[in-house]
Amino acid sequence: MQRISRHILLAVLLGIPSVGMAGASANTLIESRAIAEQLEQRLQRDLKERLESASGQGALARCHQITQAILEQMSADTGFTIKRISLYAQHPQTQPERWEKVVLETFNAQLKAGDALEKLEFYERHQHKTTTEFHYMRALQPAGVCAHCHQSPQGAVVGALSVVKIVPLR
Repeated sequence: MQRISRHILLAVLLGIPSVGMAGASANTLIESRAIAEQLEQRLQRDLKERLESASGQGALARCHQITQAILEQMSADTGFTIKRISLYAQHPQTQPERWEKVVLETFNAQLKAGDALEKLEFYERHQHKTTTEFHYMRALQPAGVCAHCHQSPQGAVVGALSVVKIVPLR
């Protein structure tokens, strides 16, 4: 019940029509979760391999370049728009859109209320005149090589993966 209420509240705050999970494509949700999982694993593996020789500011800049390249490649491969976003963005590409910012703030509220970080996710579907838009977000918990630079304020979500698929209506 709480998730549905939060979902409706978010849609109202954003002022956009939204259909609950019952109307959303189960396959698209499964795909979005799989993409997020695959991306997290790939970032950990690739960044660890490529950043071992870099240090300091060079490592941070290199991290951003590598991550952006991986996001762009996975977006091209899957047909989904995949982004890494944060309320504490260090680069323009990681600035959240309005709906993403609201979700990140909701994640922070959920975290403060005692929800587990690894369980924080959001999904919704919007029906437009010519397209259906599916939004998925999952909170990120910096681990391994990422935790060295990406610290968050105590009890706050550092960022999230945002996965969007737009499907033209027939």
